[in-house]
Amino acid sequence: ARWNRLREIAGVGFVAITIAAIIALASYSARDPSFNVVTGSGATHNFLGVFGAYFADLLVQLFGFGAWLFPVHAFGAAVLCFTHIPISFARRIGRLVGLTVFSLSLVTLGNLAFRLADPLYRGGGQPVPGGGVVGKLLAGLALPWLGVTGTTIVFVFLLVASFTLATHLTPRRIAQGL
Repeated sequence: ARWNRLREIAGVGFVAITIAAIIALASYSARDPSFNVVTGSGATHNFLGVFGAYFADLLVQLFGFGAWLFPVHAFGAAVLCFTHIPISFARRIGRLVGLTVFSLSLVTLGNLAFRLADPLYRGGGQPVPGGGVVGKLLAGLALPWLGVTGTTIVFVFLLVASFTLATHLTPRRIAQGL
């Protein structure tokens, strides 16, 4: 009973993190004070104030448009806490690896598609790479070896394979209509 209560408290915490992340990202402004922007004005546009501005900027700088995966992952963690679905340790590791590789593949592909600036976050500040710093780094490591086409093929494969690992939905099952 004690572990159930702790899981439910953790679930409520993950729901709160999900809501806060959505609000912070939705009200993100490149002109707000952050780790790489100093403003003389005291005005912060983020609905969660200075904390929200720093939090959203950190996510956007690291992951570009992939920052929106953070509330998705937090909500998934909340669902797992509330549903009490028994998942073996090996399956948890497999899903964690799948979600991580999926996220990294997505931000790398975002960087390949939008190299100069993420179209969602142009707000007058420094341009943010489409996949953030992480996507830029991974694309930068792969491009000299594979070129644009090869890098795209590898990361699309990793995206599909990691989605399958994380969700246990295979392309065949999806094509057959689940």
